Amino acid sequence: MASVPPELPPLPEAVEEQLGLICHEKSLLPADAVARRYLSEVGEQESFRILNIIRNSGEVRKLSGFIVHLVKNSRSPRSPLPASPTISPQGNTTSGKKRKMESDSPGGLSSVRRVCIFNSPTKIVERVDPPKSELDQSTVEEVCILNSPTKIEEKLHLLKSETDRVLDALEKLEFRKTFLILNYKGCAKLEDAVYGLSADKILSYQSLGMRDFENEIWNDFGRNICQQKERINKMNWETGERYYYHCHVDAAGNCRFKGPYLNKAATLLQKTVEDENVLMVKFMEQETKSLDTESMMQSPAFNKVSEEGIFVGRKCYRFFVFKDGGKEEKKKNPTSSPVKCYFVCTEGFASLLKQPPHLLKNMSVQKARGLFMHIHKATNLSNYMARFSLILSKTITLELNYDVLRVEVVEDVPCRDGNGDIVYDKDDKAMIFTDGTGFISEDLAVRCPHNCFNGYVNNDENVQGSLEAFRLPHNLSGLTELKSLPGVPPLLIQFRMFYKGQAIKGTVLVNRKDSFSANMNL
Repeated sequence: MASVPPELPPLPEAVEEQLGLICHEKSLLPADAVARRYLSEVGEQESFRILNIIRNSGEVRKLSGFIVHLVKNSRSPRSPLPASPTISPQGNTTSGKKRKMESDSPGGLSSVRRVCIFNSPTKIVERVDPPKSELDQSTVEEVCILNSPTKIEEKLHLLKSETDRVLDALEKLEFRKTFLILNYKGCAKLEDAVYGLSADKILSYQSLGMRDFENEIWNDFGRNICQQKERINKMNWETGERYYYHCHVDAAGNCRFKGPYLNKAATLLQKTVEDENVLMVKFMEQETKSLDTESMMQSPAFNKVSEEGIFVGRKCYRFFVFKDGGKEEKKKNPTSSPVKCYFVCTEGFASLLKQPPHLLKNMSVQKARGLFMHIHKATNLSNYMARFSLILSKTITLELNYDVLRVEVVEDVPCRDGNGDIVYDKDDKAMIFTDGTGFISEDLAVRCPHNCFNGYVNNDENVQGSLEAFRLPHNLSGLTELKSLPGVPPLLIQFRMFYKGQAIKGTVLVNRKDSFSANMNL
């Protein structure tokens, strides 16, 4: 074990080893004296559990601050574990070997169970506080696993706390079920939400359909915590549609999860990382105070959750992008900020990058954003954020072969007066006749559906190759109906496109003179 400077509180050997592994794996500075003191106060078992959470977390910026935060919020009770037998290489059990040992805790002597895993870099030591009547002695039980044919994980299962076993069971549940438990429990942490639930009880939820599951947990605990209007039971769970997962953050930085809610039209972000890896976060206001984008990002609550992330079990969500709904959004809910923040779990990029999810836990947010748009492609930071938020548009994805797609940037056509001179606005900027408008080749345009709104086609018959009816006023030249012929492209297409690090939005007209196929002129 590495030597500890005298001014730092000493910690048990296993805790020191875990701290060293975390610092090495995540390239972090060692924990300071304050964090070490917090760990020494909660004991070795709880310290090891907290450090395991940190080691399995995503990006960690400040190790000391994270330790202090988890210790303060830790409420899981520590309880003695049943005595463990000695396991021989052949699997036979004998009575444990006992001997006296002085404790490094301020309370004197304690009972220690030491598990040595040979041929493994990890050594786990778990201390259990003894009864007061036994403070004059200590007992050590050693369990040695020597190349046992039985998996080491199965032996260590006995050493897991009940909270860890419950969290393991929750990971086997559908995410929407886990999230609904958080909602109905009214808790910010799964560790708190599972209080009163056993691992066996949670595993029994796997066989229940969503309707029966919702009804059972509502009757068990939801109705005692949530209002009737907050119950989510008036939707068809089996439609196969997508979901929104919401989180409300109060002024103190406390989280309250809401949902899941049905989401008929998905954004590009959701299509890329899947629904369960996107958390829509809203910051609740105090009294009549209004939070615009700038003031929200300067608020202590935003700084807290953006730095620490938001945890749903072992999944860590980090701030990714925001969208300001403006006055219209404010009218819908006057008690919350019109700004919606989207937090993302980077493990969701596994499918796109064709990598295992656990390898993406430490993926930086900036690198993840670069998968959509490169910051150097924007003229300034404000322009970058405005363009980047296009990933939140509710659109229909048109599958294209980008290897054969030809995109050209054309010169803007300025407005000119009768004398042929360029016309300028009041800010002395040239007025652009073609601003936001480009051209698209007919073979691409004909693949676009006609009647779209909010990310979905109003009628399934509006797809290429079908007839589409437009109802017109009865007094319009006697025409009451106009039908487009099969294969006729839309007259005007509004689009968003992410292409080679650029985010582009606007409208395109069909250029019938364009001799190139799969062509766009922007």
